[in-house]
Parts: sequence; structure tokens; C-alpha cells
Amino acid sequence: MRIYDTLTATKKTFEPLGSPVKIYFCGLTPKNYPHIGHAKLFVTADVMRRYLRHLGHEVLYVQNFTDIDDKTIAKAEQEGVSYQEVAERYTKAYFANMDALNVMRADRYPKATDAIPAIIRAVETLVEKGYGYAVGGNVYYRVDRFPPYGQLSKRSAADNQAGAGLRTRKPIAGAVEEAEAASEALVDLADVDTGLERDEQLVAPLAAADDENMADAVDAVTAVAEKENLSDFALWKAAKPGEPSWESPWGPGRPAWHIECTTMVFEELGERIDIHGGGQDLIFPHHENEIAQSEAAVGVAPFVNYWVHIALLNTTTPEGRTEKMAHSLGNFTTINDILARYEPGVLRLYLLSQHYRTPATYDASVLEDSARAWDRLRAAYTNATLLRAWPPYQDIEAKEPVDVELTKVGRKLRGAIPAARAAFRAGMDDDFNTSQGVAALFDLVADFNRLRDSLATPRALTPTAKGLAEEAFGAIEEIMAVLGLPAPEIGHVVVDGRVVHGAGADTDLAPQVERLLAERDRLRADRDFAGADRVRDDLIGLGVTVEDHPQGKVWRRKR
Repeated sequence: MRIYDTLTATKKTFEPLGSPVKIYFCGLTPKNYPHIGHAKLFVTADVMRRYLRHLGHEVLYVQNFTDIDDKTIAKAEQEGVSYQEVAERYTKAYFANMDALNVMRADRYPKATDAIPAIIRAVETLVEKGYGYAVGGNVYYRVDRFPPYGQLSKRSAADNQAGAGLRTRKPIAGAVEEAEAASEALVDLADVDTGLERDEQLVAPLAAADDENMADAVDAVTAVAEKENLSDFALWKAAKPGEPSWESPWGPGRPAWHIECTTMVFEELGERIDIHGGGQDLIFPHHENEIAQSEAAVGVAPFVNYWVHIALLNTTTPEGRTEKMAHSLGNFTTINDILARYEPGVLRLYLLSQHYRTPATYDASVLEDSARAWDRLRAAYTNATLLRAWPPYQDIEAKEPVDVELTKVGRKLRGAIPAARAAFRAGMDDDFNTSQGVAALFDLVADFNRLRDSLATPRALTPTAKGLAEEAFGAIEEIMAVLGLPAPEIGHVVVDGRVVHGAGADTDLAPQVERLLAERDRLRADRDFAGADRVRDDLIGLGVTVEDHPQGKVWRRKR
């Protein structure tokens, strides 16, 4: 398989350093409820990990929490609580959302505050080697001591504007518009592969346009007075009145942002790792600075074999401008907002339906499209459940499919199973192209659903048809598992008057619905179709949808 590496701006054959494959993703700064841009990042990371494990690799996946920085402190002041309470509240919210989205837990979740002693040691090492220098309780990194600086973001020394890395830095004039234009050009490309090779052209404008992540953690006036060079960045910042701090060789203070991740990588995974990931907005300065710190500290290069960056999820302003979704801009839609209206799988499917390096602009209508697609997956799971609970199907022993015993629909499905597996593998091997993987899944689902439709009577059932149905649904479940797509909610399945699925759900509503369904069946048997339609309207009034199938019926409460 090949993975696109931001550093070399090419797709490189994946050659792990050893076993396990070591992966580090920059995690959440827990300062607010996670939004769907966060969901895109962590769902993508989850699929990468799942696919590598699917290929047989052992994976050690680490994801940090930046539980102390300017933003968590500001949120604590705003809410009138400690920064620890802020971090704990939104960390819990993160886990609740990720669990709902079927994101596997990381193997380790280091926190910046737990790594303070190691961070101090890392800063001391950089100072001892001449890469760091202390002024007035602050410690800075000498960028000009590290000649490769700018290699990740494709920035020259001239690009490092005065004050680069300061929280007070404003976007370079025109950079936002350039980034938007580049993003739109990529989205409009019909050939995804061709467009994605141009990622490196987006790096500089995206970096320049990003204000939220330009955190140097030292105020501009102090930095100008203290820095040897204005492109230098902070490693440790001196304590300010009322802010949390830790004792250090330079006096009380706290770590700057970039050194936190360098240290946590070293502590959890070692001096070199296979994959380091994060949002595309972290390329500069965060990941650029991580490289400078890490390689200078240990003298080992490259620090990371594959730099993986997920394109931003954008939103449109009332004025029609495109901008990244961010807490700081107040333009975000929380994951909770989406889960109140849709099954978690709908959001996950939406996020995986485009390549992770393709910029996307969110609006509510796209989730409706994903919800309709999700219904096709729901149909496949409903069909499999109905078949497996149907007595005629249960009475037949499945056998290896034989073309001569299959219908035209069956023969098509028999060829579709290996074709779907091959297309899925080809897509995922090509830089985790989940859009191709999702397309392969839906092709197979369509053929499986057609087979089920052809098995409407016991006479249509054969051992080879059952064997084919089981093989096809097994392939569907396999692909779903690698993509991390949960089984859709299919509701209550009733076969021969027995509830074979969902008996323990909707207990407040089930007795009334079952009574109405029995009444509807009686009216139909009496050919009182007008009366049966009135019962159907009563069910709709309860927020219930009913599906009739040859094998039984399914009812489900609408969200």
C-alpha cells in the first residue's frame, strides 16, 4: 500500500519501521464540545488504524490531550472554574462522541500536564545543545540553528514573517482567499488522484491563513523584546499572575504548545515513529516545529516516516465566504447536534465518502444524502435478519454457490463479491481512499439486496442461493468493520408473529404498536383496506414506519 507523505509530497510505499506500527495523532484541546471537524479527523485516524490491523500489522496508536494551554485557561476564566474542570468536562464529551461514532479507543492517551517533568527535560536538552535559549523566564527555539526548517510546510526562511507563531499574528493579506481558491480547485477536480498530488500547493496558504493554531504562547510585545530572531518559537513560557504553573530551571511557568507533543511522542513511542497525523492546519507551525525540536534533541532523522494530514472541514459564512470550522470562529456544528437528528453511522458514512485529503464544505443537505445512502445499508441488514429468521431459509443447509444452480441475479452477485473485495482493497491501498472503499461497499449491497428480492418464496430458495447470500453478507460485514461503520438500526423484526430482533427496545411504545399491527393484519385479511390505511396513519402519528416483506414485517421508530 501507499501513503501520501506531506514531507516529500508523494505517495510512498508503506514500509513500517518494525512491529508494532507506531502512530501518533495530535488530539483534542478539550475546551468545548467536539464539532464535526474533529469527527472527520478522528474517524479518519480510526480507519487508518483499522485498515493496518486488517492487513495484519500490530499497531500502537497514541493520541494526546492538550489539557493546558491558552485556550483551556481562557475557557476556565470564562466559565469561572479551574482549567482542570474544563479539560475533564470536554474530555468526557469527546469520549462520549467518539464512542457513539464507533471510534476505537487509543492504546494510550497521554496528557500534557502528566508529562511536565519530561517536557522540562526535553527543553533542557535543547538548551544544552544550543538550540534553545532562556530570556526572562521564557525559553525559545533558535530556528536558524536547524537548516531544514520549513521542509514540511514548503516555507523558505523569507516566509517566516516577523512574529510567526505568535497568537496575535494575523493572516497574511490575501492568504485566506488563496487557500479558498486552492481548496475549491481541488474539490472541482474530477480525477481525485490527480488533484490530490497538488496537496503541497495548499500547505503554505493554509498555514498562513490559520490564526487559531499560530500559538507561540508568548505575547507579542514580550516576544519582540526577547527573541533573537522573530521566527524563533517558544519552548517554555514564564508564569503569569493567576495562571497555572510548574517549577522549572527557568522559574515557574508552563510548557509551550509544540514541545508538548514532541515530548509525548518520545515518552510513549520513542525517537522515531511510523505515522504522525493531524489536521492540515497543523502543518505549520505545529508539526514543522515538532520536527525541529525532535530531530535537534536526539540527532535522529527523520523523526517521522509518514506525515499524514487530514483536510479541513469548512463551512460557509452568511456572506458566502468559505472558512474552516473552528471553535474560535464560532461557526461550528457539534457532534451532539448531528447525533440528535441522525444515527451515528450517517455522520461516519458522510465523513468517509470523500478522500481524507479532499477539502469539504459542510451544509445540512449533505447529511440528508448520507441518510438516504444509510437506508440502503439498513435494507441490507434488514434483509439478512429477515432471511435468517425465516423458517424456509433456516431449514436449508448452505452450500458453495454453483453457477448452474444460480439465477441471473445470483450469478451477478457471485462475481460481485470478489470484485467488491478487490476494489475495496485497491482503494484503501491507495492512501486510504475510503471514497473508493465506500463505493465498493454500496455496489455489493445493491447486488445483495437484489438477491434477497429474488428469494420471495420458499420455492426460490436453494442451498447454493443460501450459501451465496451468506457469503455476500459476510463480505458486507467485513468491509463495514474495516470502515468502522456500525450496524444500522433496523428496528423490530417480526417473522411468523415472533419478534426476532429488537424485542428489548422501545418498551414504552412496543405494546401499542404491536396491537395496531395486529389490527392492521386483521383488517387486511377482511379486505378492509380503508381501515388498514387508517391504522397505518395512526402508526405514522406515533412516529413509526412499517415495512412489509415476504418473510415478515419490520417497524422502526423514526428519529
